[in-house]
Amino acid sequence: MTGPAATATSAPGLLSQGRRRAAWGLAFVAGLAFIAADTRADPPPHTQANQAPSKDAVLPQVTIRGQREELENHLWAYVGSIIRQPFEASLVRWTRPICPLVVGLARQENKLLAARLSEIAAAAGAQLAQRPCTANFAVILTTEPDAVLEAWYKRDYHIFGEASEHTIDRFIETSQPVRVWYNIIKEGAGPLSNTAGSAALAGKGPTGVPVAGGLEGSRLVFNAVRAFSSVIVTIDSRQVTDFNLRQLADYAAMVGMVEVRPHADVGATTPSILRLFASSAEPAPAGLSAWDTALLNALYTTNNRSRTQRTDIFLRVFHDLAP
Repeated sequence: MTGPAATATSAPGLLSQGRRRAAWGLAFVAGLAFIAADTRADPPPHTQANQAPSKDAVLPQVTIRGQREELENHLWAYVGSIIRQPFEASLVRWTRPICPLVVGLARQENKLLAARLSEIAAAAGAQLAQRPCTANFAVILTTEPDAVLEAWYKRDYHIFGEASEHTIDRFIETSQPVRVWYNIIKEGAGPLSNTAGSAALAGKGPTGVPVAGGLEGSRLVFNAVRAFSSVIVTIDSRQVTDFNLRQLADYAAMVGMVEVRPHADVGATTPSILRLFASSAEPAPAGLSAWDTALLNALYTTNNRSRTQRTDIFLRVFHDLAP
């Protein structure tokens, strides 16, 4: 996102191998053609045969290495600019089954958008709740987001967890086209740990508390991990008229499954759905990119107890995109 495309708030406490092969294949065929032609021509003078090989012969290798390093740097910036990791705390992801709910559109459109959210979540490795289920991943499309959120909050003050009134008011009053609220809990990560938790969208506050059993005295892992208990994505319909449902669904899925840094800027040339609301001359992304998919897969398959998970995610993404 170039510029603040979305407001993300957390409640307290809570180049490809095929292309390279093709390039080398073409170079190999061209080399065979040159050798065949040379056998029919007069042999070169002795002085030419003893000349040092041209430096041009190593240019393809230098170019490929440079492109790989450029991609590596770009991917590292991409991962680092998106994922938020507070000091001395794990990355956050869904550990409980996800139950999406979409409201604000025609019934069939709500179902289509919810189905897309479920498709993305399942593909990333997250678990889906069996229907019927209590919604914990809500996407709201409305022309009056402030009024809708205020009315919901008055009816159920637990929807924003234990956040302060100031934090809640600042979230409700933002003018961004998309605003995201994360309710996050801590769960015991040890083998003997057990955590009680509840979904804020069900009218219950986040009560997950890690217990002491099974703690490990290691600086390499976290004894408690952070997890989403519920996520609210509110979309201002007046500001998204230029986008289709697929784009909105993919954007909502990305920000609803990753704790995205507030005002994250992925850069104008980064292929990511998070550029959807960027002020850029580049075309708007049509949906989740290969980069986004690789990031989601890495987040949900790497060890969330590891203190090196962000680096592990980058390595997985880099391997998937540049094997």
